[in-house]
Parts: sequence; C-alpha cells; structure tokens
Amino acid sequence: MIDLLIKLLPLVAPAIRYADNPNRNPWRVDLLVYTLFVWIADMVLAHTAWAYYFGWPKRGEWTISHTLERLYPAGNLDAIKLAWAINYFSPRHIKVATK
Repeated sequence: MIDLLIKLLPLVAPAIRYADNPNRNPWRVDLLVYTLFVWIADMVLAHTAWAYYFGWPKRGEWTISHTLERLYPAGNLDAIKLAWAINYFSPRHIKVATK
C-alpha cells in the first residue's frame, strides 16, 4: 500500500504544495477544487484502508499526514518511507521528518 501511495504522490503533489503555501493564490479555482478533492480522498483513505494497516487515527488525526506525524517517531519503516516521499514533493509537510 505504501508503494502505491508513493507512486500516486506526483499526482497529488500540486494539491499538497498548494495547501502548504501560505502565499497561495486564492483565485486559482482549479487548484482549490483539486486540493479539496485530494483532501477529502485523503480523509476517506485515512479512515479506511490506512486504518486497517496502521490502526485507527487518534483524536485530531484527520488525514494520513496527521497519522504520519505520530507513526514517524515510533520508527514505523513504512511511515518513515512515506513521510520522506511526501517531504520530497513538499518540504516540511511532515514536520517530524524534517532534517
């Protein structure tokens, strides 16, 4: 599952970068709609298939990124691999994985 998510990262990277950019252009409706779609899909995935493999999200963990913030320090190798891949596309997205 981690390998599939990593392969899909180039497709969702524009949404992650748009969400992480504090100077984003609010008039880019295409990116805004795409980001909302990715965010909803992320939440659905975090509460279904992701929860099956890594446990149900804890309180306040809505997305896979939130769950990675908890799993990364625990030393879960799959979480570390995915966190590094996400940070490759959007540096500092997973804050505990920054160097």
